[in-house]
Amino acid sequence: MPRASPAIDSFVDTAMKAEEVPGAALAIVQDGKVIHERGFAVRELGKPAKVDAHTLFLTGSTGKSLMTLMMARAVDAGIFTWDTPVMTVLPEFALGSDAVTKSLLVRHTVCACTGMPRQDLEMLFEYQGVTPEQRLASMKSMVPTTGFGETFQYSNMLVMAGGYAAGHAFFPKLKMGPAFDRAMQEQVFDPLAMKDTTYDFLRAGKGNHATPHARAVDGKLSGLPLSDEAWVTTVRPAGGQWSSVHDYTRVLQLELGKGEFDGKRVISEAALLARRKPQVKISDELSYGMGLVVGTETGVPVVQHDGGTAGFTTTYFWLPEHGVGAVFVANVGANPVPDLVKRRILEVVFDGEPRAERDLAEATKQRKKGTDDELALLAPQLDQAWFAPLAGTWAAPGLGRLEIKLVNGQIVVDAGEWKVNAAQKTGKDGTRAIETIGAPFGGIELVPEDRSGKRVLVVHDSQHEYVFEKAP
Repeated sequence: MPRASPAIDSFVDTAMKAEEVPGAALAIVQDGKVIHERGFAVRELGKPAKVDAHTLFLTGSTGKSLMTLMMARAVDAGIFTWDTPVMTVLPEFALGSDAVTKSLLVRHTVCACTGMPRQDLEMLFEYQGVTPEQRLASMKSMVPTTGFGETFQYSNMLVMAGGYAAGHAFFPKLKMGPAFDRAMQEQVFDPLAMKDTTYDFLRAGKGNHATPHARAVDGKLSGLPLSDEAWVTTVRPAGGQWSSVHDYTRVLQLELGKGEFDGKRVISEAALLARRKPQVKISDELSYGMGLVVGTETGVPVVQHDGGTAGFTTTYFWLPEHGVGAVFVANVGANPVPDLVKRRILEVVFDGEPRAERDLAEATKQRKKGTDDELALLAPQLDQAWFAPLAGTWAAPGLGRLEIKLVNGQIVVDAGEWKVNAAQKTGKDGTRAIETIGAPFGGIELVPEDRSGKRVLVVHDSQHEYVFEKAP
């Protein structure tokens, strides 16, 4: 198999063109060896520098599985077990529920099974100058919405806490950030010879790195400054690493080797495989383990994880029973190409139904339709009387302050960390709101409501809502 790499590469080229992806990279491992490794197109839209196998991409939540490798090394070293209470490792840790805090074990921080909701907006609105210690302290207001093991609920904040706790266990005299970085370097990156990988934005920005890209609500793609991705730094255990497909082949070799890499035992088979034990059901085919998604695709056992940031998407996966694994990265946020490339690889490996090209055409069609549908809800002309009382500075617990203003007739939402254009939107139910429309933070709706005699702006994020009040 995958020696039919021309068929895969051809599909990558086709998919990148259809979805306007400036640059990407792909690597494939088979039977313990790297059999394919290459870059595609350019690091930045409109510039000539090419992507290669060592080009750095921000690989997002795939880093959760890297972090649990560090945890597995701690388990092997006897520093803690998967069932050690988090408070034993990090006594000052606390959630909004004492009962959950006391019941929380190390494995719970990475299982997506605790009932803790996803509260990502807090990471996006408030990050400049925020330390890991402050981010951990902010979790004292977080409470579960379901019981342990009842539902799959993805919590970047909880994974962050687990990663910092594990790093602290290795280096208790260091601050949380440096302790985590050093633990990952010494326990994972160095043993696997991952020389490209770093959490250091300055180092990444000075070297061979891809530029992030994102679409505005109108569908237009543009490059982003690296500062637009800086929100990941304080939550980096959940996925703030810059890496290359070359380095990820090392991880794939370790995983397919059941803890062995380059002829050496790096992690015990028991600690490594514990991460793949299902913790909570996602669907009939898939479950979440510890920093990994496990289950079957087209009836074949697969272990995998995706990653997405404002301007990058990543997927990597391996087939334990067949000795094959692959990683694909692209420098556009929220795009379907990585998952479609995975589908194409599976087709080639198993000579399966050629569905990837059909799925690509449908994904491109739906993206364009979604853009048209969203634009149709935006007012062609601002209702000045409706907007006037909404201008000014607002504040909400967890999200901090933001300013809403008109600049040359254009609504601008300024959250401090970032600033984007916005527009008046009328939903299908007639509700009017201000919606951010600029990349990379488009699609955030601020809905005016009257509550307790006050005019407020409400932002809904999955099961959570944030209420902005006029700031003095």
